Amino acid sequence: ILMEEFQPRDRLSPIPVKSLPKRKVGKLKGLYLYYCYELDVIPKRRTNYARLHYLLKEELMKLDEITAQVRFMGRQHIETEEDLHRTASEIEEKMKALLEERKVLRNEIRKPSNQDRTAELRAEVSQKTRQLAVLRKELKMCVQIAERSRIMRENVEQIQREQEAEKRKEKDRDDKWR
Repeated sequence: ILMEEFQPRDRLSPIPVKSLPKRKVGKLKGLYLYYCYELDVIPKRRTNYARLHYLLKEELMKLDEITAQVRFMGRQHIETEEDLHRTASEIEEKMKALLEERKVLRNEIRKPSNQDRTAELRAEVSQKTRQLAVLRKELKMCVQIAERSRIMRENVEQIQREQEAEKRKEKDRDDKWR
């Protein structure tokens, strides 16, 4: 009799989504996440691409760039504009140090006493050049993130203004018929 009274449920009851607190990320990282959400990179529901805002449709074409920028921000732990500027200045310092090291190596190659080590020195110079190329790409990414975040803010503000205007228009239309 006891076993008949206790019957396990087939499924757990779902927690209503609305009862969970919403976590606001904010800052530069939040802007990028919100933008990805609006572009449907982060899925919210089935998307009808015809209903996407025209500003977002343009940005959808640049999705690979945005994805690369988000990954870079994640690797470098960039969440705010201050983090972005700090990272850019660190990259510039590394570049200056590498440029100086490469300059010293090139001067060593020119010395007649180092003719037997020329191949080794040239290999070090090419390694420094490859490292500089990577750092230049990262610095370029920082500049692109700063520029794109400004554009994103403007786009998000414009979209929100247009959505608010549309809501006011619908409310006015509904109020006329009441």
